[in-house]
Amino acid sequence: MEIQARENPAVALLHERMEGNLTLVGLTGGIACGKSTVSGILREMGLPVIDADQIARDVVRPGEPAYDEIVAEFGREILAGDGTLDREKLGALVFEDDEKRRRLEAITHPVIFRAIAQEVARLRLERNPKTIVVDAALLFESGLAGCMDKNVAVTLSEDLQLKRLMERDHLDETAARLRMASQMPSAEKAERAHLLIDNSGTREETRGAVRALFASL
Repeated sequence: MEIQARENPAVALLHERMEGNLTLVGLTGGIACGKSTVSGILREMGLPVIDADQIARDVVRPGEPAYDEIVAEFGREILAGDGTLDREKLGALVFEDDEKRRRLEAITHPVIFRAIAQEVARLRLERNPKTIVVDAALLFESGLAGCMDKNVAVTLSEDLQLKRLMERDHLDETAARLRMASQMPSAEKAERAHLLIDNSGTREETRGAVRALFASL
């Protein structure tokens, strides 16, 4: 049965998940919690990892259908000087306006979900893996988590998350707390996830935790 992605953006991805012996694992984490570190470890282990955040950037480049729809919806004032989307301007426009945010998501989510499904299909054809990891900062916020068999959250204590964010981005405490407050709290992501990876220790400790968890999958 054909269902248009705009009506149900998850349908193609769900179809790929249900075809054959494949486990889709969603990977997420709060800002500065170490999601990228875990993603890198998984690649070192040879697991295929789809970068949903990169896909989200790719589908709104000039020349892509989503780009044209976004400009038509929100106007050329959201563009940078080189004609690309100014993500900060667009973010500021939709940040506190739920209706505008929903309109943006109605444009981007179907395209992102379809692109992820196509990448899953490509990986299945070329590598036939038993597990594919989808690395997505907005795993829960986008609804992508519902297409996964398991969802994994990388966790830290709030104090350590704040410290690492301040050091990484050279922010003062006020700016770092505002950045953290703009996202779903890490504690909520942890509650929603099936499995957790504690990234509060050394990289080697995290590598051991990642290997143990994915061996169990």
